Amino acid sequence: MGGDGGVDVTVTAALAAARAADITLVGDRRAIEPVLLAGDSPGRPEIIHTEERIEQGDSLATILRHRARASLR
Repeated sequence: MGGDGGVDVTVTAALAAARAADITLVGDRRAIEPVLLAGDSPGRPEIIHTEERIEQGDSLATILRHRARASLR
């Protein structure tokens, strides 16, 4: 789960959006859950846990061949 602001910014935005839509977050559950629990929202996004990260410089071939537990798989 990325972005320039990291997990905190992404999850906080997802909590705000969860008021109006069903949201699913894909990433490391251990990083996402503390931010979700600290937030205040009547809706809770679903979490799909992934164990591997995809970095900005990773090629698609590398991701598909070597990152079986990443979000693009």
